[in-house]
Amino acid sequence: MKLTNRQMINLLVSILLIVSLVGCANMGGPDTLLVARSNGQLLVAIGVIHKDSNFPVILTLKSSGLTKLEDLQGKKVGFFYGHISTDVLRNVLRKNNINVEEVDVGFNYNPLIAGQIDAEWAFRTTAGINLPKKGIGINVITPKDYGINTHGYTIFTTEDMIKNNPELVKKFLKATLKGVEYTVNNPDTALEYVLKREVILNKEIERERLEEYNKVTSATKQYPPGYMDKKMFQETYDRLKEEKVLANDFDVSNAFTTKFLDEIYS
Repeated sequence: MKLTNRQMINLLVSILLIVSLVGCANMGGPDTLLVARSNGQLLVAIGVIHKDSNFPVILTLKSSGLTKLEDLQGKKVGFFYGHISTDVLRNVLRKNNINVEEVDVGFNYNPLIAGQIDAEWAFRTTAGINLPKKGIGINVITPKDYGINTHGYTIFTTEDMIKNNPELVKKFLKATLKGVEYTVNNPDTALEYVLKREVILNKEIERERLEEYNKVTSATKQYPPGYMDKKMFQETYDRLKEEKVLANDFDVSNAFTTKFLDEIYS
């Protein structure tokens, strides 16, 4: 039986709901997984959606004239303590000998807009889009330009689930990656489904956001959906270790497996 586009999307949503309820898999950044594993939670990545996504950035107001990392020397910078972006910002600032006054602001960008701080962390796919749409001019300082590379959404499960329910894990991953590929190839249709489920969203803003996500979504022959390798996890691990946020050392090779990707694409 051939499914229509709508049936396929609804089936995917149902699968995602079911497997989340039974604890098959979850999603977060590779940083989240590695920190959790250093604390004894035996999580294992089974796929990465966004390779080299470099979502965390630093924003300044256009009127400030602060456009480079060195411009932030001695400035007040908004952080979100406990968030993965904190370690990215601290790493790039430390490696470039930039000393700043940290201010914990969370997701609140009013202090930046009001000029109470000089710069603030952000995801370029959220505040990096939302603020300009509100007429607020911004400069974007990207850690990538200073040698700090980061990756996006990572699908992970537990060692126990891999051992005891490998078929469920593979089916979940296969369905998820099918949805990812469909979204990249059919952005307008995918956006239509999202807007029908979340009617309060702004179509223009979400279209731009989806375009930015799709630009860094692995969906090519070289990097097929879910692609990941040791280098991606090792560079993340090394950064976290440098910032002393890992409770215990461990072999990063144990934090991911390409077993299911290999089976899906074989």
